[in-house]
Amino acid sequence: MENQVKLTLLLILLGFSVFGSVGSFVPSAYSWTPLEGHITHDTTWTLANSPYTVVKDVVIDAGVKLIIEPGVEVRFDKNVSLTIYGSFEAIGTKNNPIIITSNEIFPAVGDWNTIEFKGSANDTFLYFLMLRMV
Repeated sequence: MENQVKLTLLLILLGFSVFGSVGSFVPSAYSWTPLEGHITHDTTWTLANSPYTVVKDVVIDAGVKLIIEPGVEVRFDKNVSLTIYGSFEAIGTKNNPIIITSNEIFPAVGDWNTIEFKGSANDTFLYFLMLRMV
């Protein structure tokens, strides 16, 4: 009986040890940067803070520039948009394309709304290179 109790305690401690170790890796797999509202000053979405998830509509105000670095992934929640009145630059590379996709587990066409360019010809410019929309 005493051996059975010791074995049970050992298994419980081993279980906590294993789950504690595995659990410590989980947060990094689910880290992301949420986005919503107006971007009011020049901003860069960096690979270090990727993925970015647009959880509510995002607006780049007139006179403001958004740069998206190579390798960044931008995910959109259902029915949200990115509206650009300012400037937008998204330049990926062959090895580090910028990926724009749905935030759904199984992305499908129509999950998210749009990327709209509404600035005047003098205000809005964009560069797309090695950009993959999924």
